[in-house]
Amino acid sequence: MPKTATSSGDAGDLRRRAESHWRARQADNASPGSDADTLRLLHELQVHQIELEMQNAELQRSRVEVEAALERYTELYDFAPVGYFSIDRQGLIQEVNLTGATMLGMARSRILQRRLRGFSAPASRLAVDEFLKAVFAVPGKQTCEALLLTATGATFWADLQASSAALPRGEGQWCRLAISDIAALKRGEEAQRRVELLAAANQEADREIARRRAVEVSLRESEQTQRELLAESRVLHAQLRHLARQILVTQEEERKLISRQLHDEIAQILAGITVQIDTLVVAASVNPRILRQRIAKTRRMIAHSIDVVHRFARELRPALLDDLGLIPALRSYVKELASRKDLRIHFTAFAGVEALDSFQRTMLYRVALEALTNVVRHAHAHYATVRIVRIHGTIRLEIRDDGISFPVERMLSAKRGGRLGLLGMRERIEMVGGRRAATVSPAAAHDAELVRRFNAGDEGAFAEIIARHRGKMFAIALSVLRNHADAEEIAQDTFIRAYRCLARFRGESSLATWLHLIALNLSRNRYWYFFRRHRHETRSFDCAAGDDGQANIADLITSDVPDPAREAANREFCAHVTTCMAKLSAHQREILTLRNLLDQTYEEIAESLGLSLGTVKSRIARARKNLRVLLSQTYAGDEPGTAPSFEWFEPSRPSGQLSSVYG
Repeated sequence: MPKTATSSGDAGDLRRRAESHWRARQADNASPGSDADTLRLLHELQVHQIELEMQNAELQRSRVEVEAALERYTELYDFAPVGYFSIDRQGLIQEVNLTGATMLGMARSRILQRRLRGFSAPASRLAVDEFLKAVFAVPGKQTCEALLLTATGATFWADLQASSAALPRGEGQWCRLAISDIAALKRGEEAQRRVELLAAANQEADREIARRRAVEVSLRESEQTQRELLAESRVLHAQLRHLARQILVTQEEERKLISRQLHDEIAQILAGITVQIDTLVVAASVNPRILRQRIAKTRRMIAHSIDVVHRFARELRPALLDDLGLIPALRSYVKELASRKDLRIHFTAFAGVEALDSFQRTMLYRVALEALTNVVRHAHAHYATVRIVRIHGTIRLEIRDDGISFPVERMLSAKRGGRLGLLGMRERIEMVGGRRAATVSPAAAHDAELVRRFNAGDEGAFAEIIARHRGKMFAIALSVLRNHADAEEIAQDTFIRAYRCLARFRGESSLATWLHLIALNLSRNRYWYFFRRHRHETRSFDCAAGDDGQANIADLITSDVPDPAREAANREFCAHVTTCMAKLSAHQREILTLRNLLDQTYEEIAESLGLSLGTVKSRIARARKNLRVLLSQTYAGDEPGTAPSFEWFEPSRPSGQLSSVYG
């Protein structure tokens, strides 16, 4: 590298230093007697020589320094972490450092004078060409990322940064190109991209998991709902089947009842009228006075038959409901029921109810009849109210009573029988878009509070319970036993049992219902105890023997002295019946007692025993059959015609004729 000329100051300093060296030499090599000019010239030459020598020494030092710097910069250039390339305008590689050669996997001598494009992968050659054009066309640094090839054909990603520069003396343009291996960066970017993709996939998976969990919860809820709906549908299906069976049974019972009533009442009355007409023909020629009496009796029988027919018609479909409306029909039924059952009923109605259509008025009439029937049969009430009112644009039918209550929903269960009346009421109400509601009376709520107080230790609460219900318990016992002393004892036993068991009272029914069942069961047990000892209800001799009222039981007795033979036969027969009844099962004895001795209806027996109507009928039929077999075996050795008739096993009803002695 040429050394630049020193400045004038440096030259003067060099001159002075050269003269200083010359004087030192001259002092050592002085030659006296020399000419002045020769000495001066010699002095100049010597000074110039010394100056040249000093310049040469200075140049040697500079060269050494430059070579050392060049060596250092060469090491920095060759061993730089990036590859440096010098490329001309044609894209030929003029210089390359060792790092660049190592990147390409070739010796530097093989790389020089080759195009950079040749070291680019086919996919990146167009980008490299555009990059070099931009380097020489646009001032400033340009960057590019390209896929380069090595000598083995392998590829790697490289970052290219270059800027153009002019060659000395205007020989053209060249650029210094720095190439960095960014394969690790690309791998990091690829890994980062995969991580981001995985993170996004994880987030999507989390969302999918959350969605599936929500769907799973929803499916479980829907399955639970489906199971509940299925169970409800099964219950409804069972109730529907039960209702259909009950309807068929009820229809058959209604037909049987109508047939029996027609046979027992209408047919007998008509037969009696026929007999009376036949006797009229005979009496007309014998005694005119008897003729008038027979005519009057015949008229009474005809009037009675007309009343029976009218009663049948009212029970099937009252003409008042179609002719005069709902209010007169209900008022007539309430009046007749109150007089027949000794029940005080208060009836009020909203006059606008007559504006309803025929189907709705019929529904209200049937629901009211069924509710009042339940009051008479099961509530054992003394007072009831029937109200039809208008509230907020709707019609409300209210039936209240002071009798015992029952759990409505349990009674409507398909597992229990004999509840067709309640089911029919509910179906009729829902058919017209209405709804049924059963509420507990304030008396029942007060009873529940008394039970709570007694269980908490308040003995006075039980005394109040006795005061509130003693009269009803006495009336229940009296209706079964027909004896005041026995009824009083049963009422006391009822409250003793209640006192012992009130802590276990679950409250599924009202307290009055619970006490009623205790009193009823105790009364039945006492009655069964009396039945075993042949303690039967007696009849008054003044009791009428027929519907005409002209004769009583005393008139039918020929003598005041009882017939010893008949009494002995009756006693023997009662003993046989008692013995045969004892051989029956407990269920059969109980159900025969309720039906034939207590004269209860099938519905009342089903209610008392908690059985279905069909079960009650089948048990009664089997009990009667078994008792007939036992009695037939008892009288098997008797002569024909001596065994008594077994007709008393069939239910007897008042029909204008005297009932059987044992019925």
